[in-house]
Amino acid sequence: MAVFGTSQRMFELLVKMEHMKLWYANTRFSRN
Repeated sequence: MAVFGTSQRMFELLVKMEHMKLWYANTRFSRN
């Protein structure tokens, strides 16, 4: 169960990073 919890956390972090990347690219694109 501990391993599953850790992977779940890592997955959430990855999703957050991807979301931030998309948001960052979006804002840069609209400003240009």
